[in-house]
Amino acid sequence: MTAAVAKFLHANKSAFDPRDYLKPAVPPPKEICKLRYQQFGCAGQGSKFAPISLENMATAMPRRELKAVVV
Repeated sequence: MTAAVAKFLHANKSAFDPRDYLKPAVPPPKEICKLRYQQFGCAGQGSKFAPISLENMATAMPRRELKAVVV
């Protein structure tokens, strides 16, 4: 990610908008994450977890009440 940002900034010396220089930095770590999910057998497991609303999460986090619920 750092290398992608550095490469972009080197090629575009006047660029200062993070939306521009972070755009090419996203795909490399995304691919690493996908590969790791596949390597560790976690790919496709997301549907087993019940979603929680942002409001409920914000309330539960300070009380340390968040637990993975597998359906």
